Amino acid sequence: MTDLLAVIASEDTEGRQIAAARTLAEAYAADLRAGTDPVHAKQRLLDIHSAVIAEQNQRRSHSRHWRIFEAAELVLGDVKINVRPSASVARTAS
Repeated sequence: MTDLLAVIASEDTEGRQIAAARTLAEAYAADLRAGTDPVHAKQRLLDIHSAVIAEQNQRRSHSRHWRIFEAAELVLGDVKINVRPSASVARTAS
């Protein structure tokens, strides 16, 4: 969240700030997916997603800062972390 707040505090253009917010969210999601504990990763993803939404809700609707948080929220909202292994992985493990 600190990195996202730093993006907002930067003096870049709104377009660059939105791109940076998306990049940060994508990198964070990739780190979570790469982890070894999918249950913890999924909970952490839900926690950060909730924190981004809470921060977004403190901003005036559709303001510049709101749109930057929305960009990060949309990326995080699309992330899928499977807690259970897929059927094909389970079959190969047998």
